[in-house]
Amino acid sequence: MSFPRHDSTSPAVNEVIKSFYDPALELGCAILDSMSTIEKTILSCFNQSLSQEGARIHQESMFAAKGRLSSALSAARAELKIVCDTMDFGLETLGGGMDIPLKVFDMCSFMISLLQMAQDVRDALKDTQNILVHHFTSNVRLWYPRFTLAWLGVAPSTMLLEERGIAMDQELQDLSNDLTQEAQQGLAEQSIPSTSPKKSKKAPSILVVWQFVRRHIWNSPRTLSVRLLISQFLKSVEHSPHLRHALKNTVGITILSIPAFLPITSAGRQHRFTSCDSVVLTPFFNQVTTGSRHTLANGCSFPFYGFSRQILGQLWVISTKLWRRRLI
Repeated sequence: MSFPRHDSTSPAVNEVIKSFYDPALELGCAILDSMSTIEKTILSCFNQSLSQEGARIHQESMFAAKGRLSSALSAARAELKIVCDTMDFGLETLGGGMDIPLKVFDMCSFMISLLQMAQDVRDALKDTQNILVHHFTSNVRLWYPRFTLAWLGVAPSTMLLEERGIAMDQELQDLSNDLTQEAQQGLAEQSIPSTSPKKSKKAPSILVVWQFVRRHIWNSPRTLSVRLLISQFLKSVEHSPHLRHALKNTVGITILSIPAFLPITSAGRQHRFTSCDSVVLTPFFNQVTTGSRHTLANGCSFPFYGFSRQILGQLWVISTKLWRRRLI
């Protein structure tokens, strides 16, 4: 049956519209009051310092809101039932149906929407009351995340099947039968003697030995610690400014001391000792003994001795720093 809309301002229509005002306003205010009570109760449940007195106050306010909502809901439903039962405005269509005015139709739809919202809010009041009771009957629990390999992006080792039915069980049974047949075929093939000559076992090759050494010795914890120490030492030697200065100083002294080993009548020796650069080698020649054999020995060993002394000294300093850092 169709209900065509017809705008009318007859006294009967105005009377119907006015009859909806009070129930609609009362039901709307009850819905808003109940929603406010629900919000306050939920927020109080999240507060751990909620006392028994506060819970009793919230429970009483919930009972009051629930009673007001139920009475307003019953009054609005009864008014809507009366209007729908007595809806006869003397307006009939040619087909014998009833012609409902537009304002009455909209008001009925509005009341139906309010009734649906009131029903949902009443269910929410029941759930909130259960939450409040559960809040005081249960202990405080601390939920912590479960640390698994999924945090690192690793897929789980097993897959959970969402559905398991007769078809799935049948597939698993068929798969087990196939595996049984394959196992029987494998046993039958093993029972048949092989006609191909067996290959002689060879001695372990160098690759196998290297893999064994790398697996058990090269990657052992002690070897790794030694490798890390050597790596840190080489890196410190490579980036040490003091070692570079010692190397430059040693090379410079070695080059400046070359004229000391030239013949006495050599022009290079005379030029070097008459120039201002001889000041650099003065401490060295002051410490040289007067004997020719000792002088030659000390002079020949001076460049290499100075080089090794400065280089080894800087290496010792670097090694000591690395060892102290490791102890700390």
